[in-house]
Amino acid sequence: MCVYVCRSDCSESNETGRQVKALSLISQYVDRVASHYLHLGSADVLVPADYMEAVSDFEKRETRRRRRLTTWTLLQFGTDLHAINSTVDDEFVGYLLHAADLRRFASFFTTFGAADFSHHNRSSTLQRIFLDIVTQRVTLSRRPPVFRRRGEVVDGVLDMKKPWPSADDPPATVLSSMQPVGSHTVDLAYSSGGGYFHCSSVSPGDWIALVFDIEVNVERILVETGLPDGSLTLSSGFVELSPRLLRMDPTAPSVVCADFVRVGEVVGKSTELVDISRSVWGRPTRCLRLTVGELTERTADVIFHQIAVFT
Repeated sequence: MCVYVCRSDCSESNETGRQVKALSLISQYVDRVASHYLHLGSADVLVPADYMEAVSDFEKRETRRRRRLTTWTLLQFGTDLHAINSTVDDEFVGYLLHAADLRRFASFFTTFGAADFSHHNRSSTLQRIFLDIVTQRVTLSRRPPVFRRRGEVVDGVLDMKKPWPSADDPPATVLSSMQPVGSHTVDLAYSSGGGYFHCSSVSPGDWIALVFDIEVNVERILVETGLPDGSLTLSSGFVELSPRLLRMDPTAPSVVCADFVRVGEVVGKSTELVDISRSVWGRPTRCLRLTVGELTERTADVIFHQIAVFT
């Protein structure tokens, strides 16, 4: 892996030219010595001490979840400043590409770097066009982000460390009937790396489903909900396991499994369900479903911090 920090303190008149030359040179080097390229994009980026571990863990999780390396094109480890303030034209922060895609990036810059973009004549405009083409507007983002500009606040919430980073978490497709708030999608609840699932207007009967890639023997399940101050916790719910997947439609989303067995209740901030094999009579598990029970309010926001599975 190669890390390249591109300074953003050069003048507007020659910024694009410098970016084109830099990317052309660095692409030839990276393709020979590394498999990936990490673009930090600014001299004013906070880089944590464990950033390599965070990047590596997320890449491995996404690769494992999609089963092969080539199924993702770009991973984002920073925030897009344009989404925060559309009047600011700045560099991208924390983008990880395959080394081969960096060559395509450089070739695109070389071809169009001298084009007249009027008052948008900056490298970030070219970057946006290229990323839209390469990723087809699909980018896998890690939340919370690893890299941030100084003074930047993300979603107004401090990062929350996962309580069980050593969970086994067998590869699974994660779906939910609940809608995410912003970038806090459901897959972040089933992850030891970072982030959480924030959903709004939760109602009794709403669910989160884990459909494992293969049958697994579940021994223990841990669930944590809510923020550190105790707010946005799930007041009640229950967990069921099933040995048989009948059909699944991620676009709906919809999951139908057979012979569910309830293995425990989820109450409040932290729940531990143990001795699972006895509850399901030693059967393997293909589907895990967490269903929302009665709520203290008619409509509510809930944060699912982590669903940890140990086999």
